[in-house]
Amino acid sequence: TIHFYNNTIYGGGFTGGAAWASSMVGFSNSHPYTLDFRNNIIVSTVPGITYLNAALWQPTGAQRNLWYGAGTAPLWDNNSINADPLFANNQSQDFHLLNNSPAKDAALPTTPTAALPLPTLDFDAQARPQNGITDLGAFEFSPQVVLPLNWVAVEAKRINSHEALVQWRVANQQ
Repeated sequence: TIHFYNNTIYGGGFTGGAAWASSMVGFSNSHPYTLDFRNNIIVSTVPGITYLNAALWQPTGAQRNLWYGAGTAPLWDNNSINADPLFANNQSQDFHLLNNSPAKDAALPTTPTAALPLPTLDFDAQARPQNGITDLGAFEFSPQVVLPLNWVAVEAKRINSHEALVQWRVANQQ
């Protein structure tokens, strides 16, 4: 069995090319393996690109993938989710999840088991799950503190061997 777990597939495929390139995902049945395809996020961003090339083989163990952009999820995907995954920033290809993402805490099974060995690290090498339930996709949600500041200048001065003075100025500060 090939385990294809917790991946993020974004964009992909192109129109006017070979038949195998006209979809987000294509599976070939010219091998002796079975495929377990679960807890992935698949986002189509190109008009005319479907999720799956119907002329190719379909996985037998698909479960709980999030599909967005090219219509409803394939019928063979049990417990699928059709929704915007709510990435941090699609334009800059930051595929980390936002706090209100439907992919957050949505994996099946919720934690790794001997029978279904979900990844224990995400693409950033961060442990998963973070709060007891694994997320879909390549990145496990992790709250981050983001300071909404536009730094203009930062200055540090050494006062003595164990003290320093740090001063900064931001754009909206006089």
